[in-house]
Amino acid sequence: MSSAEVITSEKAIQELIKLLRLLSQESIHVRIVLALAKKGCLSLRGIAREVGMAPKNVRKYLERLEALGVVVCLKPSKKMFLYKLSDAFSWLHELVKNVEQQEESKAEQKVPAVH
Repeated sequence: MSSAEVITSEKAIQELIKLLRLLSQESIHVRIVLALAKKGCLSLRGIAREVGMAPKNVRKYLERLEALGVVVCLKPSKKMFLYKLSDAFSWLHELVKNVEQQEESKAEQKVPAVH
């Protein structure tokens, strides 16, 4: 395998994020997963706000993600439901955080200093 064929982990991560962003425009499931990856833990209303849907419509998507083992529901009280990525998918939180930090760093480098 030539060096041109080897994909660096940073490039692979950036490509994965691009793909997830593209899919996020098409799939509510992916938008929910990305919201939880960015925020860590959200209520049903918080997720609905992040994805731009009514909470009652988001619930069915969350139930599907729970059934697949992607999301877990925490119940700190009878009326409060919090959702987070399952342990199997918790690595997405670090991945998204690292990519956002890289993007912020690149954006800061492009901004010219004003004197």
